[in-house]
Formats: sequence, structure tokens, C-alpha cells
Amino acid sequence: MRLLGSYPPTRIARSQTTISLRGGYLVSRSIEIPYETQRRNVHLAQIQKAQEALLAVDIESDPQNITLTSRLDHLTYVTLLAYEKGIKPIDLQNSTFSTKWGMPSAIFFTTTVLTSIGYGHLIPISTKGQIFCMAYALLGIPLTLITIADVAKFFSDRLGGKDDPFAEVAANRRIQVIGVLMLYMAIWAWIFIRLEDWNFLDSFYFCLVSLLTIGFGDKVPTGKSELDVAISTAFLFIGLVLTTLTVEVVGSVAIEKMHSLGISDFFKGRHTFAMFRKIRPDDSKELWFAYVPKDAGRIPYIDESARDSVRNAKLFDY
Repeated sequence: MRLLGSYPPTRIARSQTTISLRGGYLVSRSIEIPYETQRRNVHLAQIQKAQEALLAVDIESDPQNITLTSRLDHLTYVTLLAYEKGIKPIDLQNSTFSTKWGMPSAIFFTTTVLTSIGYGHLIPISTKGQIFCMAYALLGIPLTLITIADVAKFFSDRLGGKDDPFAEVAANRRIQVIGVLMLYMAIWAWIFIRLEDWNFLDSFYFCLVSLLTIGFGDKVPTGKSELDVAISTAFLFIGLVLTTLTVEVVGSVAIEKMHSLGISDFFKGRHTFAMFRKIRPDDSKELWFAYVPKDAGRIPYIDESARDSVRNAKLFDY
């Protein structure tokens, strides 16, 4: 039974998600940009010092090249250390250095955090940034997922019928929802072909992995401009609503059928339906549910129709 009503998503939920998104990337940028610049300067100083030490080697006084080899190894070490910290050789040039935490990339980072996708293409490296990211995820992810689920539930109730909020979505509607989701990913795969240097398979693969919140991170939009980031963000939020809607209208039917099997008691040697309680609502057909407690009528429901249906039903062991 559902605990959420078939009401339009509240403005408060949408506003909180928007505020969380904007606040997240602003705070992330304010923490990470100074630390990124400082760390880049430290590694740049180490590499420059190692280069100067290498150039200062007197080859004539070192016929076996012992000093030369040692200082060359040290230069290689500090260069690789900088690379491990996410600093590329081009970042060490003052004329070409640009922060990874630009506005577009920071917005896309917070989007992947709130949607629990987490591509891993951009990560906080400072202690403060990591602490903020953990707190931000703990608070923001539930809020975002609730908002997405609320929107999906609203459309699911519309598909089930306005007169009966408990009506099961027809089989043809379920097939249509699956078809819409697949068509949505195909259309966006074509869009990402235009935005990125990908073929159709790579684009469709990225869409599928993203909307299932797997987020391998091997394919990530570059987000060269704020418009590109806005397009990718819209794809994620709308796509997650469609994915949740598909799970709602298709998965709920499968779960109810699984519950009706009574598998646990079957393997214990009891009758398959011995553990069930049968609900016989007034003036309706018999409905079977697993694990319905005797005091179900006292459970508070947001939907008054669900509450009245359970309270007026006759609960008894079968």
C-alpha cells in the first residue's frame, strides 16, 4: 500500500533541491579552488627545484653519472607525484593553468553527488572539502531522491487512474512506460553524439549507466560551457524520474506477485498460504497480501482511502 498521496510535487521540495544544488557547488568551489591553487604551486616549486638541481650537475666531475641519475630519478618522482595528485604537466604552466572547479564542472559535480551517480571525474581533495562532501551527500541525497520519487509517484497515479488511486497500471501502459524510457535514452544518445566525440553505442551506454545510477565514470560529458552542463543536468533529473516511474509501475506488480508466493513457509514444509491473512474489503474482490498484521487498521496512512479500506476490511487467518 502506498503512503504517498497522488498529489503534485510540492514547491518546497523542488525549491529545497534547487537550493541544495546551488549551495553545493558554491561551497565546493570556495573550498577547493584555493586548495587546488596552493597545491599546484607547491608541486610546481618542487619540480622547478628538481629541474634546477639536475641542470646544475657537473658531468665532467661525475664520470659515472651517479649524481645525474639520482637527480633525474628525483625529478621523475616529484613529477609523477604531482600527476598522482591530479596535476597534469600542462597545469604547471602559468599561461595555461585553469582550475578544474569552474562553474560548469562544479555544478555537474554537485548534480552527480545529489543523484548518487558519482562518476568520480572530479573529487574534493582538501580535508574540508571531503568533510563538506560527506555532510552534503548525507543531507542532499535523501532530499533529492524523495523529490524524484514524489514526481514519479505523481505520474504513476495518473497512469493508474484518477478515480481509484489503488488501481493497477494496465499492462499496455506499463509497456508504454518502458518504451518511453528506451526512446528517451535513444534521443539523448543522439544529442550526446552532437555534444561529445562519441558514437551512438558510447552515448547510449552512458545514458543507461547514468540513469541506473551505476556511474562507472569511463564516459563523462566534458561540460565545456554552462549550457552543456544545464543540458546534462536536465537529462539526469528527467531521466531519473522516468526510471523511477518505470520501477514504480512495472516493479510493484512483480513484487506483489513475489509476495503472494509465500516462499518462506513453503520451504519450511507448511502450506504455501498458511502464513497469509486475507483482506476482503467491502463490496470488492478478495485481495491477497503477505505479512498483513492483525492491527493493520490502526496504522496511520496519509491516504484516507487506504486507511478506510484497511479499517473496514476483515482480517483473519487462512
